[in-house]
Amino acid sequence: MKSNFFKKNDVSRSEAFKKDAEILVALEDSVLLQLAEHAKNVELARGDRETDQVREAAARALQVPRAQLDHALGLGAFFLRQFLRTGDASGDAPEDIVSDFRQIVSISDEKTASVTAFFKQLKKVVGEKAELEILRQQSALKSLPVLKSITTTVNYRAVFDDYFKPDADLVSYAPNCIGIIPVAIINLSFSEGLAQEVYFQADGRTIKILIDHLRALQREFEILRARYPTKEDESHASNT
Repeated sequence: MKSNFFKKNDVSRSEAFKKDAEILVALEDSVLLQLAEHAKNVELARGDRETDQVREAAARALQVPRAQLDHALGLGAFFLRQFLRTGDASGDAPEDIVSDFRQIVSISDEKTASVTAFFKQLKKVVGEKAELEILRQQSALKSLPVLKSITTTVNYRAVFDDYFKPDADLVSYAPNCIGIIPVAIINLSFSEGLAQEVYFQADGRTIKILIDHLRALQREFEILRARYPTKEDESHASNT
């Protein structure tokens, strides 16, 4: 093995890795040359919904079926992390990665150039911008569980004028339904932690309180970034 990554990681036994690699290699050369930027977008996506949107946008832009492209994007995002300064491939040349890659999946001599170009582009994306963005995101999201997704539904709940009590006479229990009320059911899904899924209910007043608090939090966040801008904020401001 020529690369540090393949010396440190015995991925040859992973059927999932081999399948992803075979699908990636089978992509058209024109797709491979554009794949690195989309892999970066996948890596930087927040939560399941945004990740799905990014993958769907990539499938439309590259005109590749989602079922096929998802494997390639996942492998691309994986190697993107490996090319970070903290990754196992940080010092590896793309040529060495591809040389070791060929021991796991068959790559023709004609295809080797485009696969090498893909890994070069991945490393270039990391060096130019992605590394700082990924490290900042990892730093911002570490220590506590991260919200992956949120789903909501609205149910109608019946309102009765009486409720069954323990040891009451079931035969004579005949409450009147005096109406219905809407109730929101909210599900929060987290990346880790003791409670990876949390369900709770809320009425209209509670929903408004939540929205108001989140909008206030967003305003505080914007004020803080304006007061202590990052280099990326300053660069964006100078370009607009």
